[in-house]
Amino acid sequence: MLHTRQSKMLSAAFALLLMPSAMAFAGDVAAIQLIERTLEPMPNEVIYVIRADNAFLPRRVEGELRDDVRGVPAAPVDNFTWDGKGTKPIIGSAYAELDPVNDRGYIEITWTDEHGHWKLVQKDFSIAPLPLGVRLGPSVDQQVTVSKDPIAARVYMHGNTGGVDATLPLLFATVGTWGISEVTLNGEAFENPYDGPTPNWITHTMLVSGVYNEDGRVEAMNGDTYSPAKPGSGATQWDDYEYQFIFLDHPGPEVEGNLPPVASFAYHLVFEDVSITIESKGR
Repeated sequence: MLHTRQSKMLSAAFALLLMPSAMAFAGDVAAIQLIERTLEPMPNEVIYVIRADNAFLPRRVEGELRDDVRGVPAAPVDNFTWDGKGTKPIIGSAYAELDPVNDRGYIEITWTDEHGHWKLVQKDFSIAPLPLGVRLGPSVDQQVTVSKDPIAARVYMHGNTGGVDATLPLLFATVGTWGISEVTLNGEAFENPYDGPTPNWITHTMLVSGVYNEDGRVEAMNGDTYSPAKPGSGATQWDDYEYQFIFLDHPGPEVEGNLPPVASFAYHLVFEDVSITIESKGR
């Protein structure tokens, strides 16, 4: 377990427990905690088992609302809030089993916000149509670009790595995933109207070194607020873990006022308390 967010934020989060939707959520938390093994054993595998809670939502509307999905703001929305303004504590829990050797996995995330009770389930993992990041090559002076990997382990991403994008500073991903998930809100399919309608959303998750401070800010190394215009300037908390995920519609065209701009709808959540176990069977 790692650092705890500010006490006033936690107090607000505990207040959510009084909501009926949060009461229903408590049952799902118990169900997640009881999951031991979803993936069938294989002769050659490396299984990352991730459990996470103590979440916050770095998401705010940036002006007059122009679009929404079932009442959830879609545009203009900032899904990263580097300055920490508008960041909200969230009651939530995440469970994942990921096998980067065989590119298979299972992810289940539940959380409650002002719109109700959410659930995301991902079983399908696919190749992202962009570079994912870099690894060290044969020496510290060489880098190897990582791509075409639905579940990638031990990769430097974001920042100035050329992987994914610069919406966050450089991160070391113990494991990162890409693919399709299904999302429900208050027990009903949260359909993707931009690519469908369909309950499927593009989803990216990552167990990474931390970048969000206790006040919700993402900093540059000089103490200023991080900006993707200077992707090599971000401050990374190498002694911290965060489990982050974002789901969104298929990228493009760009939407004015949205971050990321290529998404008509996106939802980004960060978990601060993370535990991980790794099980390996040799080749």
